[in-house]
Amino acid sequence: MSVTERQRDELVERLFGASLGMAEVLTVYLGDTLGLYRALRDRGAMTAPELAKEAGILPRYAREWLEQQAAAGIVTSTTRLPSQTIAGTSCPKATSSRSSTPRVLTRSQRCASRSSRRPA
Repeated sequence: MSVTERQRDELVERLFGASLGMAEVLTVYLGDTLGLYRALRDRGAMTAPELAKEAGILPRYAREWLEQQAAAGIVTSTTRLPSQTIAGTSCPKATSSRSSTPRVLTRSQRCASRSSRRPA
């Protein structure tokens, strides 16, 4: 394998990894925006239909979101959140001690105020 081919392959791998990471960030954003993490935090383990009803979304979307979150290791197969994830933290007290932490990790700080504005 030539140097050029190796460099190309390394770039492809790096971009593919970055794409996967961005997809995970987007699903975290969806979970936060739609109140899925909040529902799991407040009610604990739920099935996809229960989560869908709690969050006001279609069951198919809840199932696909839960499957992706489980594949990424963010939730377990019983839909319990690991304590180190953002959704496992107390909403009003969620803070980050690292200045380099992405903004999406601090969005949970506003979930309580946002949920009061969300239409029923």
